[in-house]
Amino acid sequence: MGFNFAGVNVLWDNDATLVDSEIIAMPHAVASVFAYFESRGFERNIPSARERKIYEVQWAGKQISQMFEIVEGWVGHQISDEERAALCADDAARVIEALTEVQVIEGIREALAEVRDGGGTNSVVTSSSLLRVVPGLVNNDLVEFFTNGDSDPRIWSATETLQADPRYGRAIPKSSQSPQIYHYALEATNAQPGLVVAIEDSGSGVGAAVAAGIPVIGITAASHILPKARDAHAQGLIDKASEVLGRPATSKDILVVDHAYELSSAIGHILELPPLGRMMGISLDGGNITL
Repeated sequence: MGFNFAGVNVLWDNDATLVDSEIIAMPHAVASVFAYFESRGFERNIPSARERKIYEVQWAGKQISQMFEIVEGWVGHQISDEERAALCADDAARVIEALTEVQVIEGIREALAEVRDGGGTNSVVTSSSLLRVVPGLVNNDLVEFFTNGDSDPRIWSATETLQADPRYGRAIPKSSQSPQIYHYALEATNAQPGLVVAIEDSGSGVGAAVAAGIPVIGITAASHILPKARDAHAQGLIDKASEVLGRPATSKDILVVDHAYELSSAIGHILELPPLGRMMGISLDGGNITL
């Protein structure tokens, strides 16, 4: 069943939501973080090479600067802001090169088209740099879903977008759970209460959206989330929503799906949208179509 998405704004995370990037990016980022601390003589204070793979999933959705800060706390060694910035830039350059081959997640193109063709508006809201995000969208022919005519694409980053906005300046949120980029998107799209939803794969992304007062559809379709781990990952997303809300999350706050093909239906249900036929003046009466 299709839904009437007229007036609906869908705010899409990028990594592991639109494109299957975390399985490419996270091994690079995790390796870079631990390699730095090994080079400084902290081998005994950090997980062994065999134990590190778990962080490729646990830290998904975090910026690499946050990963460095986590390990700094473990080992009791603080990196200067200048050195951390240089380390992050070096990792970003290698990840951007690796992400030239990133693929769209199966079913995403169809979900984007259903929202657009049903009268809704799609936008990208991400904590990642646009240097990392845009090539994947371009290479997978997704940019068309985030534009209207000759207008600039609705692709907003908590890095560059907030940095360029005079209300934020260089005060970029250190936490990818910070809601500022969602506040920006709400204003930019003129989203109406009850007609906006975020699509997120990570706990930090869910936290940011919920903190901005936006209901969330969680998705566990990315390949770095193994099928046997999807239930636990989904519960983690729900738990994060509950933590931010300060109460148990309900199905009006968050729904979680395993496949992108389920997204349009989940959006329709969480926002309680009318079926698409109602927009066309069509109703079902005893199994018969009436105009």
